[in-house]
Amino acid sequence: MDKTTKRRDDVKILLAYFAGYMVGMTALSYVLERFAAISSTSVLGLIINAVASVLLLGYIVMKKRAELTAAWRTARQAPGKNSWFVIKYFFFAYLATMPVALLLAALQVTNQNQTALVGLFGGALWYAVFMAVVFGPIVEEVVFRGVIFARLLQKSRVLAYAASMILFAFVHVAPYMLTGGIKNGLAIISYLPLAFFLCRAYEQKKSLYASMGVHLLQNSLATILLVLATRG
Repeated sequence: MDKTTKRRDDVKILLAYFAGYMVGMTALSYVLERFAAISSTSVLGLIINAVASVLLLGYIVMKKRAELTAAWRTARQAPGKNSWFVIKYFFFAYLATMPVALLLAALQVTNQNQTALVGLFGGALWYAVFMAVVFGPIVEEVVFRGVIFARLLQKSRVLAYAASMILFAFVHVAPYMLTGGIKNGLAIISYLPLAFFLCRAYEQKKSLYASMGVHLLQNSLATILLVLATRG
């Protein structure tokens, strides 16, 4: 695949994710709830969101199948060493996030994204698990590390880190800023430590397996803790 084709595919991925999925699905959810009384957490609403998520996942996997296949092969070349790298960076991210979480708690800032997930665990566990351990690690890593970070890294390391980290954090809180005000937006800083180590892991290994692995561990731990909290 030539550079022009890869660039076009990357642009299409960004448009599909930001315009089609983030903006499009947010607008659709608003319209359905406002004019058809269909909540995004209702059975029909969840099915609509799940279908959109699966379609986007399939599209991104299709466009990036060569890079994803290469990442899998790289991970298998030295499974012990590569697994330890992923675990190490997962702990780095986890430890770096703890003081930020304590600060936000002291400021009484609620992470509405996590609150929404808790609600899903209460009645739509299948969807929450899919989004956390399948959709997130694959789609978000391709978009924010495989496309945005990788492209900008060729021009400026600082810009690559800044753009990838801020955009990654922003998409997790943006919907709740619209409904809950600026204070909810402060939760954006809770995602920055993880975003930094995801970028760092990708840069170190030059492969998506590294950031995807860290992201998977992070979301898996959060999923387990939320399940225990809601079912216990």
